[in-house]
Amino acid sequence: MMRILFTYFIVILNYCNSQPILDDVLLKDYNYKNCVKTSILANTQNQLLDPIIKLNSEETLKLSFDDLSNELEYYLYTFIHCDSNWNKSEIIQSEYLEGFFENYIEDYNFSFNTIQNYIHYELIFPNENINFLKSGNYIILIYDENMNPIITKRFIVYEDIVSIESNLKRGTFAQDFDTKHEIDFKIHLNNLVLQNPYEEIKIVIQQNDNWNNVKKNIRPSFIDRNIIEYDYDEEISFEAGNEFRYFEISNLDFFSENVDSIYTGPINQNKYTKDLKLCDNIFNQKNIFFASLTKDYPRQKNGHFSNYDLNGKMKIKNTRSNYPEYESEYVMVDFFLEKNLNENTIISSEQEIYIFGAISNWNLDEEYKMHYDPKSKSYHSSLFLKQGYYDYQYIVNNNENNVEGNYFETKNEYTIYVYHKPIWSRYEKIIGINKITSNYLD
Repeated sequence: MMRILFTYFIVILNYCNSQPILDDVLLKDYNYKNCVKTSILANTQNQLLDPIIKLNSEETLKLSFDDLSNELEYYLYTFIHCDSNWNKSEIIQSEYLEGFFENYIEDYNFSFNTIQNYIHYELIFPNENINFLKSGNYIILIYDENMNPIITKRFIVYEDIVSIESNLKRGTFAQDFDTKHEIDFKIHLNNLVLQNPYEEIKIVIQQNDNWNNVKKNIRPSFIDRNIIEYDYDEEISFEAGNEFRYFEISNLDFFSENVDSIYTGPINQNKYTKDLKLCDNIFNQKNIFFASLTKDYPRQKNGHFSNYDLNGKMKIKNTRSNYPEYESEYVMVDFFLEKNLNENTIISSEQEIYIFGAISNWNLDEEYKMHYDPKSKSYHSSLFLKQGYYDYQYIVNNNENNVEGNYFETKNEYTIYVYHKPIWSRYEKIIGINKITSNYLD
């Protein structure tokens, strides 16, 4: 009896201590610690699948990251339930989590045969310690024993209640025909009873895996007894963008496409400390790997760039290792972007350019900002990246796509999320998901 009471006391104490950190963290994909790199959250079946699992299924997600400080930390994790706008839900953890609300990450490996030392951490969930009771938007929070946040990542738990019939086409209006993708869709309720469909159902449509590029607050265009229809000419359209640029550093013995050079040498602190937020440990290395990419050019005037891409994602890969998670090197990768193309000035001096995609957590953060060099008339930035395959684009701070351009031929993936919140409910659940691509538009 005393053991049960003691365990109950510890659980309550941990729960009370965790509440301030739940309230203070950013509810988006973010790395809080400079030494933490390569944080990836994906389906365990395939690293390139979106972090989406079905409620009460056997599906699991894996979060992995590296700590370049090379000092073993006892990291913990917990989960935060959010609404469709990624704000914290009104329900408490005991209502949406089953098991222990806080757990330690127990799976880690020290890097092996690498110049740059690091510790690789992994976590698969749901697991025997914790499971989800509700569907909806979720944040996984990694933090240390001093309650300092380390990583936040977004993911989805859904229920398969409604079915979605969707259609993707080129923009309807003449000015959008060559530059936008338009989506029409119907929700089949499958006997789901709604008191007020306009208030109970919310729609969010996401382009690729980018939660910063979504359409929401979409009202139905038609409601029948068992069907809700969304058919508009402009309200549900996205700028198509362009295919992602890419490079590969999975083998450091030769230059792959879009890689100009690879070499080892000492780090120039005057050059890189100004641009990068790295922990002190990196500067203690005698030599590190460097890679310079071939110079990039604005593509707004060049037309559609046709190639296969990962829609902005990245994949850790080392062709010389069976365990790339902890046997891959870190490489200082130099990016170069020409400011002007021919006689046309594409980028103005007031605009800020960022490297963008999963490589940047889909955020416009200072670490990924390009710096202009007047002598070479080009932008430059450096990122310390793990061996693998990377998609990226250049994005302007005002979100105008005047570097990459917009072309209907671009192959994007769009995800339709259907949220349901009855008038008596205190949270939004996800009752249906549909994915559609623009791969076959003509």
